[in-house]
Amino acid sequence: MTDGTLNRDGLANLVQQGEVISKVDLSGMDLTGIVLSGAILEEIDFSGASLTGATFRESTLIGCRFHDALLEEADFHLCTVRKCSLQSARLSGSKLVAAQFTECDLSRADLKGADARLAAFTHCKLDSASFIGADLERANFLEVESAGIDFTGTTLSRTTLYKADLTSAKLGGCRFDMAVLVESKLSGQSLPDQVFTLTQFTDADLAGCNFKGANLTQCNFKGANLENAQLDNITGNNTLFVEARLGGATLKGAELRQSILMDAHLVRTDFSGARMQQCILSRANCTGAIFTNTDLTYADFSHANLTAANFTGATLFRSNLHGIQNVKTIIDPSAALGNDPERSESENWTPRY
Repeated sequence: MTDGTLNRDGLANLVQQGEVISKVDLSGMDLTGIVLSGAILEEIDFSGASLTGATFRESTLIGCRFHDALLEEADFHLCTVRKCSLQSARLSGSKLVAAQFTECDLSRADLKGADARLAAFTHCKLDSASFIGADLERANFLEVESAGIDFTGTTLSRTTLYKADLTSAKLGGCRFDMAVLVESKLSGQSLPDQVFTLTQFTDADLAGCNFKGANLTQCNFKGANLENAQLDNITGNNTLFVEARLGGATLKGAELRQSILMDAHLVRTDFSGARMQQCILSRANCTGAIFTNTDLTYADFSHANLTAANFTGATLFRSNLHGIQNVKTIIDPSAALGNDPERSESENWTPRY
């Protein structure tokens, strides 16, 4: 059926017959509760239509318009939605489980309380969209536009937000455990006391973020920018900060047991009172870093730059200080392990031919 108009019954009949329906104007119609499961809909105009409780389960929608449409409690389970416009659509309480949205515009859409587990939003516009209280577990947001997006109170467990700009997003009360935030931007966000257990922050921009008291256990911050971030009193045991930039950051009283900070940029970073037993800081640049009253038992600083670092009151029992740079360093190395001649010989060994 193409280039025409349909009433409610005619639309439902065509869907049941397996017809491809295209270029039909259904704007403003009352389609409350209509069943369109398995439909193939192309360039249909649903603008302003009432589709409360409608069922689109396993349908394919291409180039359709849902501007200002009422889609509360609608069922889009396993739908494929491509190049559709849902600007300002009301989708609160909708079922979007495993739905695929590609190159869609959901700007200002209301998805409060939606069930969007396993849903995927790829190259979509989500500016000022509201996901308040939605369940986004295992959902994927891939290179979306997300200025002003509202995730307040949202479940983001195991959710992927790849290259998402969340600097202006509302993230209060979210749960991010096991989320993937690779190359995403959260600079300046205030996220105190939130749970990020096992979250991937690889190459993310987290400059100036407030993570005070947050649970960052076993997170991965490899290559992340955490400059001037506030990480005081975090729980971050077994966390990776490999090649991370933490210049000017504060980690006062942080729990960082067995964390890895190899090759990290820790210039003027404040670890006062932190618990860093068995941490690995080899080759880290700790110039001007503060380790006052820090527990560094069995920590490994081999080949680290400790120039002008302050270790006043620090516990350095059996810490590894092999090959460090310690110009103007305030440190009592009496309980630590110094240079290892045999290790130095092996590190400097070159073949004779």
